[in-house]
Amino acid sequence: YFELAGSGDAAAIRDCFAAPIRQTADFDASMSRWADPANKMTSFDISFIDQAKGCDRYSVNFRGAAGANGAAYSVGPESGTPRIFNVTQQLPRPEFATVTCQ
Repeated sequence: YFELAGSGDAAAIRDCFAAPIRQTADFDASMSRWADPANKMTSFDISFIDQAKGCDRYSVNFRGAAGANGAAYSVGPESGTPRIFNVTQQLPRPEFATVTCQ
């Protein structure tokens, strides 16, 4: 996903996400912005946080043309393919997680 930022390949970036996220409003427009060649990532750091409800949860800090940012990602299998199920600024404790990766 981060390697694809700025690649011009919105379809490949879209494929990194699970179906429930792909069906949200403005998703395709957001993927087009990520794919814009002016949005290439210059650095990113990914750290494993924990697991909750079938998701591996990661903290990610990244820097690109738009500056620095960070988020937490819940990643899990969708029909055997690892995909992003959720992106948020703050993860709840595992016992309060509402996102399920399956």
